[in-house]
Amino acid sequence: MTEERLAMLNRMLNGAPVHLAALPSVCKAWRGVMQEITWQQLCLEIAPGLCERMGYDVTDKPPGGWLALLKLLLYCPGMRFDRGYINKDGEEGGFLELMGHVQGKVCGFQTGRVVAKDLLLKEPFQHDCLFVTPLCRHAWLDRDKKLAVCACRGMVWDFPYSAIAKESGAIRYVEASPQEQQLMSSAAKCRCTYCGTPVFVLQEVVFFNIQEKFRHWWQRVFDRCLPDWSDITGQVCGNGHLTFEVFGKRSKRAPFLSGKPMAGSGQGLVVETSGVIKKVYKELMPEPLDFCELDVCRNLNPYTLSRKLTRLATEIRDFVWDECEDGEGMPEELGCVDNFNTMSDVIEWIPRLETRINEIIQIYNNSTAGIYKDSSDKDSFDRRSESAEDEEFCEELPFWRVPWADLGVVKRLQDTSVTGRAAQTIGGYLCHDTSSAKIVVSANIRLDRLCSFQYWAERRLERYEKERKEEIEAALTEAGLQKRGGDWPFPEGVQSYIKDPNVPLEDAIDRQQQFLLKEKEKRAAERAQRRNETALRRAEQEAKVAERKALRERKKAAERVFRASQGLVVCRGTSDGKSCNNLGSEACALSACGNCCRTYTMGVVCGRHRRLRIADL
Repeated sequence: MTEERLAMLNRMLNGAPVHLAALPSVCKAWRGVMQEITWQQLCLEIAPGLCERMGYDVTDKPPGGWLALLKLLLYCPGMRFDRGYINKDGEEGGFLELMGHVQGKVCGFQTGRVVAKDLLLKEPFQHDCLFVTPLCRHAWLDRDKKLAVCACRGMVWDFPYSAIAKESGAIRYVEASPQEQQLMSSAAKCRCTYCGTPVFVLQEVVFFNIQEKFRHWWQRVFDRCLPDWSDITGQVCGNGHLTFEVFGKRSKRAPFLSGKPMAGSGQGLVVETSGVIKKVYKELMPEPLDFCELDVCRNLNPYTLSRKLTRLATEIRDFVWDECEDGEGMPEELGCVDNFNTMSDVIEWIPRLETRINEIIQIYNNSTAGIYKDSSDKDSFDRRSESAEDEEFCEELPFWRVPWADLGVVKRLQDTSVTGRAAQTIGGYLCHDTSSAKIVVSANIRLDRLCSFQYWAERRLERYEKERKEEIEAALTEAGLQKRGGDWPFPEGVQSYIKDPNVPLEDAIDRQQQFLLKEKEKRAAERAQRRNETALRRAEQEAKVAERKALRERKKAAERVFRASQGLVVCRGTSDGKSCNNLGSEACALSACGNCCRTYTMGVVCGRHRRLRIADL
């Protein structure tokens, strides 16, 4: 087929990306014709005024190539940031609303100083010539539809000499050699959706005139008293392609990028779209997921998605459970486990099931990583040269059509998954080519069967344990044993009987009784020891009291002897006629009255010693 005929065929497809995007992968010749002719012709036909205004023609192609310009005309890149928001239902917004998409009706491009002012660019950047699309609304933040999440795209004319290129840092890429540019693109973490060059963030404090009180818009998203305002973030790539994310509250009094698109910029062109990715992902992942899942959704290949879904559904329908697949008598149906009527059988099977589950997970991980076992191995999946089966073309729908019947089969497998791994493995298969449908289906079904079997075995084991618990508790109560503090005297023995079917009931009861006997003996020994310790302490205390009393008596005797030796007056009022104990004066410390009386030796009769004084006279 000549280049002219290929170009004619491409024109007959009417420029719809849903038809054209897959043609370059047919062969190298088709890809060359489309790069040299088709994309250029489509751009000149869709937006002749824009191409003429920017100086692009058959001899001078735009930065990034004609394909990048065609993408810019038709494709909204969506939102690039990882920022949460609340949707119109008052719930956390999902990432699907923020995805890029081909616009069903091309919106055209605006230009002029008013565009830069609407984008809140500071004065130095308002002199750059910008071509920007109107806003593409992706989500509402409130029920009144006043707070919106929007995106727009555009490009900078004569980008190497613009202020945006200098301040954003993109000038480094522009001035680099082709080899250096290739290295920078391959090393970039974030690349342009349109041309694949590195993306440079437009710093908010450098580029935008945003009032400080509106910088944290998410704190006031439902404040209807706020005036019209916007919060903008933006990026520019090494070829001058611009993308903006706009959040804000606008009204008819303060329109935003609402100018009239320039003539010949593609406005009003109707484009056939597919939406297959969103349709499939909404069916397979209906719940709102984290924003990190946006990358997974972006990696879905729309040109292989329908075929892969059909392949998965075929494998699910054709899957046959291999009896005795693990070489150890794995039953074909779960109903066969009813043959395990003893607790010992269940206990024996549970570890084997856990081992087998781990083996299948490891086999799947090795398969997706490219580490495959020999096909003769009984544990290897039938891969048949990676995805060779997936390359078989039968009567398939066009790639932009959703095979709803096959999608329903895949969804049922995912929804009925016991392990919860089906969504992850199916998503990985749809996004990448590291595994085949047979591996994904075989791994998920086998894991589900084994996990169901494991669940049943665990429930059966719990039933056996409950029965044995009731049995031993009834036997212990009949034997006269009672719980103390909510537990049996020897709880380890009870648990041993419950968990181990090899422990006889009589042995469990004997262990409880022996434990009680030992406890009684232990308590009796402790009481005897405490009595001995108490008697010993009492004897020690009595000995100390007697010792202190003897010491006092010895001191008194020594004092009396000392007074007698000094010739001191003998107290006549004492009952025993001994010396007075008060050595410091003539006072008398009588043992009879127990008090000192200075008046006794001074000739003064006191009441206490009247009797003694009369007797002396």
